[in-house]
Amino acid sequence: MRPPGQLRKQYIDILSQNLRGFSYEKEEEFIQRIKAERVWAACVQETWRVGSERWQNQGITFLHRGLATRRPGRRAVQGVAIVLSAAARDAWISAGSKVCFFGKRIIATSLQIVDPAGRPFLIYLVSAYAPDSSKPQRGHDEYEENLKCCVASCPKTAVLIIGSDANASIGVRSRH
Repeated sequence: MRPPGQLRKQYIDILSQNLRGFSYEKEEEFIQRIKAERVWAACVQETWRVGSERWQNQGITFLHRGLATRRPGRRAVQGVAIVLSAAARDAWISAGSKVCFFGKRIIATSLQIVDPAGRPFLIYLVSAYAPDSSKPQRGHDEYEENLKCCVASCPKTAVLIIGSDANASIGVRSRH
């Protein structure tokens, strides 16, 4: 038994993953995985789904941002989402249920929890998907500017958590 006044540590697991497509079959598999691993929230990238929407499946809440349309004859590209367990959904509702979009590649939301001392604790959760090195510099500049705006919008009292597929590469590639 803990002495009076001693706090119990609490942990939340936040996952970030590039999904390389998020078909409805993969959605079911992903739900089972985050339930089995007791993931509180997840930031996912490269969903390849079109549109911006919110939905629930098996008690899990999905906040999604995808391109508005799919190019004819091609699969969808890009797409980011924040996935919330039931407890994280409650934290999202406590924080006001807002979802913020920063360009086509960044989604963010606030989650209000209570720390072990009973004080409110705000998390600003971001899922971001950077363009890869084959994309024009204009796209990289736009992404960086949107990410700066996203970070600047984080409330001063919040803990900022960014789950990102940064598409990082080392070195310089010359184009001929």
